[in-house]
Amino acid sequence: MDSNDQFGFALDFDDKTQAWLDWVAPEHMQARIQQFLTSTVPEMPADTEWWKRPHSTRIMDAAIPLFGDWSAFITPGNRDLADGYIRFQGECYVRRAGYGWMNIPEWGPPLYTEFGPSVRYRDDQISDISMVSIAKHLFRDDSGPEIIEYSIAEAALRARGARTTD
Repeated sequence: MDSNDQFGFALDFDDKTQAWLDWVAPEHMQARIQQFLTSTVPEMPADTEWWKRPHSTRIMDAAIPLFGDWSAFITPGNRDLADGYIRFQGECYVRRAGYGWMNIPEWGPPLYTEFGPSVRYRDDQISDISMVSIAKHLFRDDSGPEIIEYSIAEAALRARGARTTD
């Protein structure tokens, strides 16, 4: 069955929407993260819970020398590796904080032109976090991974607070 026929009727998506749906598909997400992890920390066992500390911090620390700086991160030659990092980082929010993937197209550049990988807690637009913007923090100074870990932990705290008021 065509994925566009899942609801009993054909859906036509424009190219940008289809590009997002392809990008966020679970099988693509997992495969691209695994490629990134293999390139970044090849000695890490496959069953490691990479989205949790201290593994996630170790992965971020290992990613810094792969790119060097933000300019190198966004160069076309590093596109696949940078995309793997964006997916890894976003899945840390998804798995640790209960957020979900969101497409906010204006938050994609300079890495993405058709969509903007972001995360959101449920339907709370105030919780929106741009993964491209957060990735910049990796290269800010020697505490980049700690800043990102702090952001993920804060997102998890906000989500837990939202759950208690639901």
